[in-house]
Formats: sequence, structure tokens, C-alpha cells
Amino acid sequence: MRQRIQSLSAVLASVLLALTSASVIAQNRGQGQAQGQGRGQQASQQQPVQQRQTQRSADQQRTRDQSRDRVHQPSAAEAKGQSIYGGNLMSKEEQKRYREELRSMNTEQQRNEYISRHREQMELRSKQRKVPVEVTSE
Repeated sequence: MRQRIQSLSAVLASVLLALTSASVIAQNRGQGQAQGQGRGQQASQQQPVQQRQTQRSADQQRTRDQSRDRVHQPSAAEAKGQSIYGGNLMSKEEQKRYREELRSMNTEQQRNEYISRHREQMELRSKQRKVPVEVTSE
């Protein structure tokens, strides 16, 4: 009987030892996961910040592009040839040629380049003649 009790005690001790070890291992794993989650939370918190910075940068670039395009874009009336930037500084013949030239262009890019050059010429004339530039219509 004594041998049997010793045997059971040995089995019980080894079971307790195994359970304790398993508990410690599980506890360590839980802490590691918690730490990993903490790092994951930090990374996930940083990710939206980086996304916002990237989005902000893209928005700023888009705004710069739009501003640059607006400077070189003709007004709707100007593109149709109804009004002319600096028309007050041009003769009737020059206005006629300007409209014909604008209408003969095939692409928007060609028209934009032509209008940009025209604006520069009119600003130069305005300075030379000391007369403000006006947009005139027919």
C-alpha cells in the first residue's frame, strides 16, 4: 500500500509540475502577444498618420497643378473666341487674326500655348504703353 501511495504521489507531483509549467508557458505567451499587440497598435497608429501625410502631400501637389493650369487656361469665352485678353491693346485686324488662329488649332494644348504667348505679349505691350490690360469682347 505504501508503494502505491508513493506511486500516486509521484504521478500527482509530475502532473502538478506539468500543469505549473504549462501555466507559466501560457502566461509568457500571453504577455508576448500583449507586447506584440502593443507594437501592432503602435504600428497601426503610425500607419494612418503616414497615410494622412501621403494624402496631404498628394492634395498639395494636386492644388499646385490646378493653380498652374488655371494660370495657363483660357476662360471659356476666350477659348470660344468671344473675348480677348488685351483686346484694348490690339487693332481690329490683330483681333481678327487672333480669333482665326485660335479657332484653327486642333488641340487644347496648342490653344493653351498660343493663349499663354498672347498674354505675355499683351502684358509687355501694357507695360510699354502704360495702359492696363483689359479683356474685350466683340
